[in-house]
Amino acid sequence: MHLGLGFGYDASFNHKIVRIAYPSIKTHPGFPAKVGLYDLSKDNWRSIDAGPLIPYFISDFSPQAFTHGAIHWIAFTCNDSIHDKLPNLIMLFDMENEVFKEMEVPDILGKEHEYNLSVGAYDDTVCVMQYNQWSRDGWNKGSHCSIWVMKEYGESKSWVKQFNIDLGMHKVVCFRGNGEAVVALNDGKLASYDLNRKRISDLGITGNRSYFFAGAYVESLFLLLTRG
Repeated sequence: MHLGLGFGYDASFNHKIVRIAYPSIKTHPGFPAKVGLYDLSKDNWRSIDAGPLIPYFISDFSPQAFTHGAIHWIAFTCNDSIHDKLPNLIMLFDMENEVFKEMEVPDILGKEHEYNLSVGAYDDTVCVMQYNQWSRDGWNKGSHCSIWVMKEYGESKSWVKQFNIDLGMHKVVCFRGNGEAVVALNDGKLASYDLNRKRISDLGITGNRSYFFAGAYVESLFLLLTRG
């Protein structure tokens, strides 16, 4: 069983969890993704039509980005031949209308290995991180990251490669309100990186570099009740 997860809220600040379950990543084509939606305000799970998600796959290693009322993931197909694969894309889930939609990645990333891609929320839009950690020969020790920013949200022609990061880093965790990137370094430290001045600041946090996660939130009067 493989799971893709997402967390966000709709226009009424109803918080919801999206769960995408696959029996096996190897089942192709049209493997039966089962989508469940948990509404915290109603305290129940219900099934959602996978729609355009088939035949795409959202991996359990793929981080989410929540912006413009939607959860975004990198999605890919599982054909062994790169020439026969459908292009990578961003799959998004509209939290208000509860439907899946597609968004194109930059053309040059359409055939990039999915392990080299992740999605993020940057400056009220969506961005894609392109790493050089995986090649046909396997994993390498590369630590270069290019950040592609969609300058106009929803306009596929507005993708721009805006930043490059060359550090001993594992991944970009998130972006701060001041525009800096929070990065997980290869030695397990968490740091803040000024993308324009190219300066790095230690945040004083150390852990497993693969499991750092950050999510955006907005203050509200939403009351979360839990059952004992």
